[in-house]
Amino acid sequence: MDRFTALIGGEHNLPPISARAEPLEHEQKQTNGAAMHDLDGLPPPEVIISRNRVFEEEAWEWRKRRVQIANEANAAHHSIGPAMPQPLVNQPELDTTSMAHMGESAPRGFAFSPFVAVTKFCYKYVPKQYSQALASAFWDSNKIYERGWDLYYIHSAHELSGKPHTYVSQYQFQALLDEVNHAFPKADIKLGDDIREEGMVLDFDSLPDELRPRCLGRLQSREQYDTWMLEAPITPKSGKMPADRSLEAFRAMLEATAELGKAKSKAKKRASHQMVIQSRQDMGKQVLRAQRRLGLKKKNDVDDLERSMAKLDITAFDPTKLAPFPFEDDAIIIAVDVEAYERSARIITEVGIATLDTRDLHDTPPGAIGQDCGWNKHIRGRHFRVIEHKHLCNHEFVQGCPDRFEFGQSEFVSSADLASTLTSCFHEPFSKKAADGTLLPSTSGEDKRNLILLGHDIGQDVQFLHSIGFSVLNRGNLTDTFDTAAMFKSLTKDVNPTSLGRILSNFDMMGWHLHNAGNDAVYTLQAMLAICIKDAMSHDEEEAVSQREAVNQQRTNVAVDAALERRADEMEGWDLPDGEDGGVAIVPKEEDYESKKTKAARALHGPPRPPPVSARGLYTTGGAPLDV
Repeated sequence: MDRFTALIGGEHNLPPISARAEPLEHEQKQTNGAAMHDLDGLPPPEVIISRNRVFEEEAWEWRKRRVQIANEANAAHHSIGPAMPQPLVNQPELDTTSMAHMGESAPRGFAFSPFVAVTKFCYKYVPKQYSQALASAFWDSNKIYERGWDLYYIHSAHELSGKPHTYVSQYQFQALLDEVNHAFPKADIKLGDDIREEGMVLDFDSLPDELRPRCLGRLQSREQYDTWMLEAPITPKSGKMPADRSLEAFRAMLEATAELGKAKSKAKKRASHQMVIQSRQDMGKQVLRAQRRLGLKKKNDVDDLERSMAKLDITAFDPTKLAPFPFEDDAIIIAVDVEAYERSARIITEVGIATLDTRDLHDTPPGAIGQDCGWNKHIRGRHFRVIEHKHLCNHEFVQGCPDRFEFGQSEFVSSADLASTLTSCFHEPFSKKAADGTLLPSTSGEDKRNLILLGHDIGQDVQFLHSIGFSVLNRGNLTDTFDTAAMFKSLTKDVNPTSLGRILSNFDMMGWHLHNAGNDAVYTLQAMLAICIKDAMSHDEEEAVSQREAVNQQRTNVAVDAALERRADEMEGWDLPDGEDGGVAIVPKEEDYESKKTKAARALHGPPRPPPVSARGLYTTGGAPLDV
């Protein structure tokens, strides 16, 4: 602040307080009405823009005075003369191509913001609840290009990279943020340290003049910006090479500018990659936690981890023997699957429930993986069909089969009773049946059992259940959630999701009448058991290790072959045969230069051509003359 005060010649040259400092009526109401939504009651963007006109003109006036003072100070200290064009109030008749100081180095003492990042700021850094409202008021429809920016550029022979890099002074960018916060007080948009570190604020003062931004002029429109990007001159190298340290700093700033212009910066890409890694770790942890519940793995002793690891048995699991470890939590695993009508996701037609009580597995070895797994016989399946929607059957996207439940009899329930019926499945006796196949009655003094929720891509099923009033996650004894889609990814190390049918096929299991909610719930539980047993059998097994290495090598070879093929396509067609001289001259035709992006093409130069007139006044739906 002291530096800025010195540049403008003292505190008496600070900008005047705007008459618009008083909050607008609707803004005062927003402040007082704490219960109101942040954006409730805001006027349309056009109204906000019109009210900002007075404030904007006042801002331009004091900015003009501040830049004049800064230029005088710059000339006195650096003897390079005033280089910054004086900001003027937007005037349509202003010929920005003839502005003074164009091509000269920007004055020292000012930080800059990459202009491309400024044009995307609202979409990358503003909270989602405000992004669209702010964009409509200040960014969309090329409004961001029409503010009268003093535009600077770098297009140096020391580092040519396609189009020039463009910049605006930080104080002009901050003026935009001030106007945004004045119109939307609760948005409170700021240039935080993290945004600055990404390169949103750059200081070129330490660089020699030939590496610093140069003036382009006053920007008035998007069309003008596109033209300047094509015509901006290259700054040539001087006779004396800049110091290596200056060149390194210069290139680092250009790299930061380029990254901010992309959809995602390097920092965000790294953060996104870390999230992917964390997600993969979580998938693997799901498998391990499921194995602990099934007695296939022992929980580490957190009090003495080193001693616990020394005693840990990592040999391959023999499925013909009983589970070697205690069944942690003595849990009940409940799989759910929901089928909705394809024409409306709000219409729930079927719900499937499959229950596995781990107490039933204590005396049973799992046996073979897949269809003949000994644990599968302890799965209890139920299939509920909504009476009001029993006539609806999906057939356009997937083939539904609501009348093909393979693990018992379907139960018809009204939509009003569906939530309470599902709730009973999560209480004693947990869908247990008597010897004659009838459901056992609920017990009053029930044993509080630990529950685990299971599904295949379970997020959508949870949402469906919530939509019918059954909050499946709102139970105090629900201790964990497993997803077979994620668990199978961890087993195969495949980044792409796999359907339930393909998972069954991978374990040589036959999935009869899939997309029946009851069948899918049972198959999901069977798939989870197969994944856990398969992973436990592969521990310290040389054959399994070699198989994984072979799969990894195969995927690497496929990726390399695809990359080589893509590169070969890119290189094809550039080389001409020996003796080629270019052939005959090609007479230019106007249609060769017409726009191919729109149906209403126009000539590249000159005014648009008038549309041809139909002899009979008839035209096609596309607007072409029709002669009949």
